[in-house]
Amino acid sequence: MKRFVCALLTLFLLTLSACGSDNPDYECTLTTYSQESGDSFIEIAYPVLTGDAVSGSLEEKIRGYVVDYMEQYLRYANAEGAYSYVIDDVTVTCRLPGLVSVLCAGSFTDADSSYPETIVYTLNINPESAVIYNEFDDFIADFDALADTFRSGGFTLESGVNDLLTKTNYTDMFIAYSDLYGIYPPLYVIDSGDGLRLGLSVELVYTLGGHAEFSIPLDEIDGAITDTLRSLIK
Repeated sequence: MKRFVCALLTLFLLTLSACGSDNPDYECTLTTYSQESGDSFIEIAYPVLTGDAVSGSLEEKIRGYVVDYMEQYLRYANAEGAYSYVIDDVTVTCRLPGLVSVLCAGSFTDADSSYPETIVYTLNINPESAVIYNEFDDFIADFDALADTFRSGGFTLESGVNDLLTKTNYTDMFIAYSDLYGIYPPLYVIDSGDGLRLGLSVELVYTLGGHAEFSIPLDEIDGAITDTLRSLIK
């Protein structure tokens, strides 16, 4: 892969709807990390939290995480020559004193692409300790219980293509995920205003929209979540 010749950082405000409810302990903004070289282009939007209760190392850790994710993705995709890697849809789904959850989405295309590849990952951040909880077992202690609940239709569709559930089913959507192979969907917490929900992003084929978002009230899946998650949301 060619060496990039420029790296840019710009700062702009998140909309109130993306940031969630006001929190007196920190402010929420977005920064965009960009790289360009020839016909190749990278642009990654990611959140920045500032405030007296926020660790001074947090921005560096978040930037390091999203850049590392990008580099791993490009290695896996064997990206060379002209390509585009863009994360431009960033939504803060939960703002609690101990946990900020962020859903990040975008796309990858190159000369061999017949359609854009969807990219989705999440950031689950403790603002004070600057810890990013992005391992599946940080939040889920019982994969089988979560999987059974999803396959049985216990999760609510939050967003996806029109009539998604008439084109596929819960079992088929979850077939790629496995404890045996360590392949799991991205997780995050949603503050819906009437309680906290566990969000789950399911990868789908392009004709089904690339991904869909599902959720379930946390108290309905309490037996499957970890003490770590309980401590972050209390």
